[in-house]
Amino acid sequence: MGRVKEALSLARPDEPVAEGRQWRDYALMLARAGRLDEAIEVLTPHLDDCWLQSNLVEMTEGQDRDERVLELVTPLAEGTRQARAKGKWHHPGAQALNFQPQGP
Repeated sequence: MGRVKEALSLARPDEPVAEGRQWRDYALMLARAGRLDEAIEVLTPHLDDCWLQSNLVEMTEGQDRDERVLELVTPLAEGTRQARAKGKWHHPGAQALNFQPQGP
């Protein structure tokens, strides 16, 4: 109905109480409204959730945002590598390892 801005405003989750799923849903709404960069920024503070890392990659696939996504997931993947080197296998960035380009 041409009231995208109003709809997005109503759908935005409340900051202190919102859960990952709510941010994901809101980010998807932004992406579908042609506001992909805003959608990425909405998810960025919540990327300690492996599930949201996957959602970010899926949402941006084929949208010419690979460089930005790699900027976001690389520190998570590096944190996982460092944790694993210390014998810690559970780390919020574990999923991020799957999104980095693999060597030859």
